[in-house]
Amino acid sequence: MQIFQVLWTSSVSLLREVFSWHNLAAWQFYVFIYLAFAIGSSITLSPPDIKGALKGFYYNINLDIHFQPGYCLGGRFYLKYGLPELPVMAPYFIQ
Repeated sequence: MQIFQVLWTSSVSLLREVFSWHNLAAWQFYVFIYLAFAIGSSITLSPPDIKGALKGFYYNINLDIHFQPGYCLGGRFYLKYGLPELPVMAPYFIQ
């Protein structure tokens, strides 16, 4: 439950920072938003792009299924014996 609270507060903080009065008063902000939407809406993926993205998606899901239970159940074991270390997850298991 704490992870959702952290995600929520960081998302709200990011939106407040991006849409601050300082940014809303600058013309560069509006040019950036226009270009981001104009370029982003015109991008289309080709079939090879989608095939490559699916391959990477399946690879990541496979890694998550195999390594995440080990990190959740025995994070110290993974870190102690030099098995693949995830720098993002490691701080949650070292106490």
